[in-house]
Amino acid sequence: MKRIGILILSIFVLTFQLPLCAQKSIEATASIKSVTVYLQGAEILLRSNVTVPSGSSDIVFTNLPQSVNASTIQVSANTDLTILSAVFQLNYLTSKKENVQVQLLKDSLELLSMQLKKVAGQKVIVKGQMDLLNANKNVAGQNTGLSMDQLTKMYDFYATKMNELNNQQLELEQKEKKLNENYQRVQNQLNELNSKFNQPTGEIVVSVTSKISSQTTFEITFLLPDAGWSPIYDIRSKDVHSNVTLNYKANVYQNSGTDWKDVMVKLSTGNPTVSATGPLITPWYLDFYHPMLRVNANAPSQQLSNMALPQGKSERLVEKDQNYEAASSSGADYTTVVQTQLTAEFSISIPYDIPSDGKPHLIAIQDYDLPAAYHYYAVPKLDNDAFLIADISAWEDLNLLPGNANIFFQGSYVGQSYLDPLSTKDTLPISLGRDRSIVIKREKVKDFSKEKIIGENKKQSFSYTINVKNTKKEAVDIKLIDQYPISQQGKIEVTLDDGGGATVVEAAGKLIWILHLESNEEKKVQFTFTVKYPKDQVIGGL
Repeated sequence: MKRIGILILSIFVLTFQLPLCAQKSIEATASIKSVTVYLQGAEILLRSNVTVPSGSSDIVFTNLPQSVNASTIQVSANTDLTILSAVFQLNYLTSKKENVQVQLLKDSLELLSMQLKKVAGQKVIVKGQMDLLNANKNVAGQNTGLSMDQLTKMYDFYATKMNELNNQQLELEQKEKKLNENYQRVQNQLNELNSKFNQPTGEIVVSVTSKISSQTTFEITFLLPDAGWSPIYDIRSKDVHSNVTLNYKANVYQNSGTDWKDVMVKLSTGNPTVSATGPLITPWYLDFYHPMLRVNANAPSQQLSNMALPQGKSERLVEKDQNYEAASSSGADYTTVVQTQLTAEFSISIPYDIPSDGKPHLIAIQDYDLPAAYHYYAVPKLDNDAFLIADISAWEDLNLLPGNANIFFQGSYVGQSYLDPLSTKDTLPISLGRDRSIVIKREKVKDFSKEKIIGENKKQSFSYTINVKNTKKEAVDIKLIDQYPISQQGKIEVTLDDGGGATVVEAAGKLIWILHLESNEEKKVQFTFTVKYPKDQVIGGL
């Protein structure tokens, strides 16, 4: 019996000692040290100093965004310990720390509530005065001892005072209405922010084992999907003899739920959300087209038996051929994919604050001084104005991305253009806006434009002149572009009778003139073409 008692006591002691030997859990916070923002997504670098005890323990890094991509988590430490695992989890018991905007809205609600209470108190006072006045207005009577003059003064006082109190009551009601409207607007905004911030927080649980207790610095990296950046440019030119200044900037946004405060930002032109695996092409099969046959379920069986079936098909009619569907889907997938490889990174040397509001925040990247050649460009058929173009060279190594550009010329804002660095040209053309000091006029020449019928065919001739005058005080070079039609039918013949000295691009039906005009000089070009087609037909687009 004694041995049995000792055994039970030992089991009891061991049972209560098990929790003491269980895995130790240590909560820790980590601060954001740097952020690499991709075109879509961002990589966050966290750093935290933790006292790690000897043995096995779980380090729980709290108050992290809930949108962490768990498969991208990487953990490193600067001491001799073993990292066993890193697991991401959500904590529904602890919400995010209150946002500054939330606190401001709460303060506004408190102030509005106090103002509403004051108005309500003032309304009570006014109502009391009105009740008191009404209770003492019946002073007229045979035994009051008041003269007519006294009664008149009493009623005048009542009317004046009641009118004053009515006005005060109306003003207070109007003030109360506006305060309630403001209160509701602030409350709605607060509800929206609370729905955003009262969300579960993320946690990363890092399991480690260490031979000794040590002060350890952990670095954790992971990807977030709800962030990114887009390029925007300022392009400035003093005059047509100067280089072009290109200010390369970025609109950075993030909506992770955690504000980035005083962090080092790196911008990458890569996109981790795009697959890094190239596509594999599959055979492209052709077959004869068989129209799909739609069957009315209520049609008589005799009617179905008389319908023609596609050769090789079963009499059990189907609405869609699955083999054809798979082939067309595969072809569409591989003919619409375009991928551009851009992997430049821009390290920003000063820290930035980027709040979690989903709004764009501007970050300057680089400023470039680029050589440019200037010329004018006009398409008089579509627009009689001449446009100043700056052809920028030496731009290929700047790692530019397609984006909007704000154009400034001679110190004034000209407008917005679009920068397309994916062009394979040697120079990058930038439109600097209209210049109405170059006067252009395009007219149809009636004497040369005529119509003839020859046998079964009709011939129509068209002739146009373009007049260009330079009213500037300096010489300019201008590129004029016009066109003549291209036939898409064998019975329609188009002949360019006179190109007017233009360079002809026959495949596109394009005419190009390069003109040099001195100050106040005027030049004219003329071109003529003929269209021949059957006289009983009508030509579209002529």
